[in-house]
Amino acid sequence: MADDFGKKSQYEYLYDALANKYPGLVSAGDGAYVFQFSQGPQGASWITGTDANAYGIANAVPVDLGGFYVPGDSLDNSYSTLIKSIKPKDGQDNPAYKKKLIQVSDLSSQEITLRDAATKDYYSWAANNTKSDGTPAKSFDEWLTYAFGGSSWGVKMNELASQIDELNSEMSAILKTMDAGLSDALSNLGTDTMPISRGGKAIQVPAVTILGDLASDKSRWDGYGTDEFDFDITINKDAVIKYPWKTVYETTVKHDCFETSVETHVNTSRIIADVNYNLRFTAKGLQGYQVSRGKWYYPAYVNPNVQLVDGIVGLTNDSFFGVNGSLHLIPETILVMYRPTIKLTVSEQTYKQQFAANADAGLDWVDFFSFRFKFDTIASLQPVDNGDGTTTITFSSPENASPQIIGVTSKVVYNEN
Repeated sequence: MADDFGKKSQYEYLYDALANKYPGLVSAGDGAYVFQFSQGPQGASWITGTDANAYGIANAVPVDLGGFYVPGDSLDNSYSTLIKSIKPKDGQDNPAYKKKLIQVSDLSSQEITLRDAATKDYYSWAANNTKSDGTPAKSFDEWLTYAFGGSSWGVKMNELASQIDELNSEMSAILKTMDAGLSDALSNLGTDTMPISRGGKAIQVPAVTILGDLASDKSRWDGYGTDEFDFDITINKDAVIKYPWKTVYETTVKHDCFETSVETHVNTSRIIADVNYNLRFTAKGLQGYQVSRGKWYYPAYVNPNVQLVDGIVGLTNDSFFGVNGSLHLIPETILVMYRPTIKLTVSEQTYKQQFAANADAGLDWVDFFSFRFKFDTIASLQPVDNGDGTTTITFSSPENASPQIIGVTSKVVYNEN
């Protein structure tokens, strides 16, 4: 194992430790579920399981099938488009239904184009309007209702949504004579909702809940003693990989454990190959939170073999369930970690080459295992000369750090055919 140690990524060893503590992270072997580490820092920022932040997190579909978790398309929007496109069981192509469906498809395409343009405008705005920690002053949804932001985009998007809803109601009436089950699924899209606050206004969205009580868990974790942790592992050359970190299909993902906005990188391959490499990873809290969806969501219809009405512009099974599909992975469990601390021991020479050499590079943050640690000077890493040719440095979370999403387990709906 020692000869192969340096060939593994640090994520593979962390995954092994997580799988030992949470066996449910590991696929049963049939490829039904996949776990992905977060690609970048993502705060577990919900207060209750039904607030706007929880809705945004639970409602995002992963962008990539393999590699790292990046939140992408909205599940409810993609699922809604799918339901509206499914062919009724009796197979009759009702002309009125088909006409309205094509109208919805055209409006949905306009909605996507409009959202893409708004998103580009938002990123430009966000780059110049940030909080003290470097994150955007407002989320995308908040920005859409902000008078000095993207409210004009929000108005246009709401107008399109209203037109789609009206057609949706008309289609539901037609479906009742063709396929009662599909009709119910379509009707529930607009009736099984919950209120959230967005931009200071209450709006209705499809019911999506993150189960569990994050606030109570955080209070419990804050009560832990100095040396009390939910998660405590050591990774070194004695580590054994018991579980392969599987992805849904073969893919290559480039990911540096250390990076900053000024693109200064630390060679992680050099670190893990160090003969004295030893990494202790602790966390005050570690908890999985299940995503629960209301009766608007019928899992049986989220199927790569579902039949769509012929002639729907730009919509195919592949557009929903293919490599770039909007429903290829469905999030089921959000894994949250709180107050991680990483103590890394390497040879003195590696320390000087990979850390001390970057001390004057103007770094503000260091990302490690998708966690962002403050980097003021090399002294902030508290280097300790162990007196045996090795140096230990410490990456510590601030006392006021928030819980953070470390990864997501998703149901695989990917169509490989």
